[in-house]
Amino acid sequence: MNLKFVLNEYILMWNLLFRKSLSKALNEKKQKIWLNYKRQYGELQTERVNILKDPTNYIPNDDTVYNIMRDDNEYKECLKIASKYKFTLNRIFDIEKTNILNECRNITRLEVDDYLVLIVDPRLKVVEYEEFLSKVICYGKDLPDLDSIFDIIYNIYKKESLEYFKDELNNKNIIDIVLDFLLCEIKRRVTGSGSYVLNDNKLKTKIYLCFLMYLGVRIEEIDTYLPKDGINIDKNILIELDDNRYLYKKNLYIFIKYCDEHFFEDENDNYEEEDNTINIKIEEIG
Repeated sequence: MNLKFVLNEYILMWNLLFRKSLSKALNEKKQKIWLNYKRQYGELQTERVNILKDPTNYIPNDDTVYNIMRDDNEYKECLKIASKYKFTLNRIFDIEKTNILNECRNITRLEVDDYLVLIVDPRLKVVEYEEFLSKVICYGKDLPDLDSIFDIIYNIYKKESLEYFKDELNNKNIIDIVLDFLLCEIKRRVTGSGSYVLNDNKLKTKIYLCFLMYLGVRIEEIDTYLPKDGINIDKNILIELDDNRYLYKKNLYIFIKYCDEHFFEDENDNYEEEDNTINIKIEEIG
């Protein structure tokens, strides 16, 4: 897997048009466009998928609204911020790329195709992708630079996992739990810092213990390994677990499937997936 960061004006403008306005001036601009070009504005609402499908070759059927946006000072400022953000992520990734990608392969034991990362203004707090569509992710979140890289990688593995399993899992939240642990382990190996967070959740605790075995920790070693993470675990949970050494050297998908088959009915499963669904209606403009 490799990441290529690009600045795509169409996806940036689409997000500025259909997400919560970043400023009063931008909101007023959107209202004015909506009042004068309702048909063109409305038709753009579904164009996000077409942009993500093939951003390099995307050409709008009607670029009236896009052309108006290009001349707007607020948009030009957002473009400048996105450009600077792209440069920063590119620079950080170039420095850490070899280490990060090696650890991704070492831990997941998977080969993932290269991804195109469409950068937008980080103030938008955007993570967008379409399952089964393309190796493209749209990203812009106001995080520390290296954390943004890790977050992009997290979302790529989430997209890949959802596509791999389709509707085969009993509990898709297990993907999020496993990927939280994966991201933590990648960060620890790359930066030397980071800690697992369980929040007294029984499901996450069981998956964490199995994740240690997936990484190669033997069950008889887990009890001495836990203090390194500052974690205290009910010994009964350890007793309930099998010594699943076969998980070591298996890939991430096999591990996710194992967790789904063994733990999805845990009575204390209160893990909530972050909702990244776009929920903006054209009627809200104005």
